[in-house]
Amino acid sequence: MDNNCDGIIDEGCQVCEDKDNDGRYAVSEYCPEGDDPYDNDLTVYPGAPELCDNKDNNCDGETDEGCCEIGDVTLASDWVAPKMPPGQPSVGNTQAEVRVSLTRPAPAG
Repeated sequence: MDNNCDGIIDEGCQVCEDKDNDGRYAVSEYCPEGDDPYDNDLTVYPGAPELCDNKDNNCDGETDEGCCEIGDVTLASDWVAPKMPPGQPSVGNTQAEVRVSLTRPAPAG
């Protein structure tokens, strides 16, 4: 409350801050129980869902774990012959070449 009617609320009080309003408090000398190391970023706090944004959203020391980014893909569809009925010999090329380059490893499982 603005007890002294000077337009400032709780001036001089030492309180825990949550600048990004994510429900987690910044670690400070006045708030040792705080656990939000990046209190200016709503997407970063312990236990946050990991996003593919080049940040350690859940504060576990790893960045973008579980994310899979595809760098480039090449598929030459003209190299594949039309599907032939069973028992019919295929005509022309029957192979397709697919190249996939991953910039991050795919998630396990």
